[in-house]
Amino acid sequence: QGYGDLLFKVFLEVAKEKGYHSLRIDTHEGNAIMRHLISKFGFEYCGRAILPPNKDRMVFEKVI
Repeated sequence: QGYGDLLFKVFLEVAKEKGYHSLRIDTHEGNAIMRHLISKFGFEYCGRAILPPNKDRMVFEKVI
């Protein structure tokens, strides 16, 4: 329905207005929908993070 696209557009707009220079997002490997949105909006994979308790996450970053 396009809610994800709208959310990311607003998220990026607010970040720019507030003067952020980069943004990071993490998600689990099985979340294909979120990984698709992350990629669609120009975020690049930059590594992994382990969050308590032992949750492996994929980390993405976008330089604004």
